[in-house]
Amino acid sequence: MFSQRKFKMKRKKKNKIAQLPLRLNILFVIVFLVFSLIIVQLGVLQVLNGEEAQRQINKTEDTSSKKPVPRGKMYDRNHQLILDNVGVKAITYTPPKNGESSEEKLKLAENLGQYIIVYKDKEELREEITELDKKEYFYLLHAKKVSDRLSEKEKELEPGPRYQAELNKITKQDLDSIAWTDELLNIISIKKELDVARGLSPHVIVNEGITEKEYAQVAEHLPVLPGIDATIDWKRDKKFDETLSAFIGNITSSDEGIPQEESDYYLANGYSRNDRVGESGLEQEYEHVLRGRKEKVKYTTDSNGNIVSSDVVVTGQRGKDLVLTIDMDLQKAMDQIVEEELRNALASSNNNGYLQDAMAVMMNPQTGEILGMSAFRYDRQNNEFLNNSYRVIYDAHAPGSSIKGATVLAGYQSGVIDLNNNVLSESPIDIKGTPVKNSHTNLGPALNDIQALQESSNIYMMRIAIKMSGANYRKGEPLYNFNYGTFNELRYYYNQFGLGVNTGIDMPFESIGVIGDTDKANAGNLLDFSFGQFDTYTTMQLAQ
Repeated sequence: MFSQRKFKMKRKKKNKIAQLPLRLNILFVIVFLVFSLIIVQLGVLQVLNGEEAQRQINKTEDTSSKKPVPRGKMYDRNHQLILDNVGVKAITYTPPKNGESSEEKLKLAENLGQYIIVYKDKEELREEITELDKKEYFYLLHAKKVSDRLSEKEKELEPGPRYQAELNKITKQDLDSIAWTDELLNIISIKKELDVARGLSPHVIVNEGITEKEYAQVAEHLPVLPGIDATIDWKRDKKFDETLSAFIGNITSSDEGIPQEESDYYLANGYSRNDRVGESGLEQEYEHVLRGRKEKVKYTTDSNGNIVSSDVVVTGQRGKDLVLTIDMDLQKAMDQIVEEELRNALASSNNNGYLQDAMAVMMNPQTGEILGMSAFRYDRQNNEFLNNSYRVIYDAHAPGSSIKGATVLAGYQSGVIDLNNNVLSESPIDIKGTPVKNSHTNLGPALNDIQALQESSNIYMMRIAIKMSGANYRKGEPLYNFNYGTFNELRYYYNQFGLGVNTGIDMPFESIGVIGDTDKANAGNLLDFSFGQFDTYTTMQLAQ
């Protein structure tokens, strides 16, 4: 019995041993199949899709950038060129998408500083480099040394405040330890320009005063100056110097870029922060026309932000041109005449000592087209005559007798005079509490409308105003039943002539004049208003 039990145990053990290799074989087969699949997949990836896979590894998202184009030109009505673009040599910097470190920019500035000088005037260079610029340079050289000066609390600050704290730790002794040579200041000025450049957007480092040698040296060393380019930029060229200059206006520099207070508007309309835009005159008013269409370039960059390829997706187009209604030959003649008249008036015995401006606007009365605008001011302090043509739409003056035609027509419109009943007394007007009102001279007992305009009668206009107010006039007494609404009624009629309202001239910031304070006015003020001595208007409004 013992031997039988022993035999059965050996038989079971043998069966277990026989089953073990079968399980291992199945496991080996499964592992073999898994590895085979992996090897096949690797083969497909490397052999069939290897090039595309490598491209995907290197590539990041495509990024677009826009390059500025020259602005539109301006011509006068006879197609004489007034404003042009002139090509100038320029050195630009286009940083990679992800930017560069301050250390990399400093190294680039040092290399570029071997070939160009940004500020040729040494005094201007030293004024441009501030103490903050010097501290930032010192920090780049001694970052750890400066950082060790921070307190434990300062070390826990956010990056921005911490950096400011570090700059505050830099002492005058630290700055005095560096020899601030012109060469070093030049490098710092270049570094400042590199700092304001934005990824994949060309930024002008310098476009004035570049010599042929500097330009050639930079162009020759472009392979070792990453992001730097020697190119052609443009600047505005006013062909008639100061003539009409104030109305043509100016544009910002690339350093100024878009106005900070209007940055949201400009950025939403496709501008970059360093774009030059109109800041005054027609340059500002017609910015949307003169700006042109930027060239749009699509860049493909690698994982480090370096450009792999670029394609122009939108061709650039320079700005559209403007043809003005101005006649520049006439404008030059107007400037000469207006200045001469001001000089003669100042030299006249009638000069009361307050005269300082002479202004004129010439327009086509059939179309309203402006043919010329001129204004000169005498600067008593510096004893010089200044071309201030912009004053014809900005400065407001009491119109005086030039408004009397509108007052007569207001009388007709309101019904207080008509073709058959238009003779009014010319006797002085005496209202209690108001100085006696007269015309400039004795014009007789009474005048009709034509005579009143011919003789420039003040009294005739005042009597129209009294009638419009519905008041009862008795010599030496107050104006009974005087209606203060007559101020606005007169303004209503004056407005129809373009007085006290926008004329519609296509210039920014046109003044509409100054409206007199009727809350503090009296009947005497209404009489003054009727012959142009209360509200004020611009020369442009009077011409209209």
